Amino acid sequence: MTDSLVDLDATREGLKICDEALQNYPKNKDFISYKNGFEATYAMVSLVAKQQNPPALHLFLTLDMGVISMQNYPWIPKDMLERSSDVFKACNDDLARRSDVLEIKRSGLGDYGMFAKRDIQRGDKILSRQCPINISSKQTRLPVEEAECFNCCQPLRVASAACAIECCPNVFYCSTACQLIAKAYYHEALHGKDFSQMYKASYGAKGRDHSPEFTKLVFLRILATCVQGGVHPLKNPLFAGLLPATGRAIWSLVGNVIGPNKILEDFGIDIFANADYDAWILNQLW
Repeated sequence: MTDSLVDLDATREGLKICDEALQNYPKNKDFISYKNGFEATYAMVSLVAKQQNPPALHLFLTLDMGVISMQNYPWIPKDMLERSSDVFKACNDDLARRSDVLEIKRSGLGDYGMFAKRDIQRGDKILSRQCPINISSKQTRLPVEEAECFNCCQPLRVASAACAIECCPNVFYCSTACQLIAKAYYHEALHGKDFSQMYKASYGAKGRDHSPEFTKLVFLRILATCVQGGVHPLKNPLFAGLLPATGRAIWSLVGNVIGPNKILEDFGIDIFANADYDAWILNQLW
């Protein structure tokens, strides 16, 4: 793992792992060597970065976070590379709740596209924003006046009436519509579980929405949606129509590996036996 952290430029987390290991094995030469290497790298990168006087966020991303090259998993099963008729139907059923006139179908240019299924008239709902993957560290903040809607992130102080689902009185929504979205996509998976400390850790965390703490919040909502959906994560209508990300992305061991796997365990998923949530699938979702 330490070799991987070196390759991912995750110097800060590499130092932490070595410190933890040396508490149990203080004379282990390998961990001592790795720690020395991480310390030297951190000192050099820190010196160069600070000489450039970058913004605080850029400095945080350079010194505290790693970088991963996002690539498609080379052994993706064939049925994950093709969208089945069931996936099409599920995506269009979901789209129908957000649009009066749009549908997804094959394009004459290849692959798929979104098209008007009839002439658009004045007053038609073309597309409404009802995505359940809206995350803010303020969604469970107290007092309620300082919180944001648990679904859409609208500040509750400007909502006409903040309301909670009866079984979860400490989580508030700006409207009945947002409550219904939560019930449809993720509330059942989250019900009865306390993730408030995760939200508290994210609020004010160094790096804010680039921090490992915030990454875990995003994974919490994604994975709750997948678990409640009851199908393979990559066949969930919310994600099946998306193309996997490519290129370089910010990465951390805590946010991208430890965090989501701990969340899955809290959801009752055996991460060693359930291949639906293998590491490559988490990476594709992200």
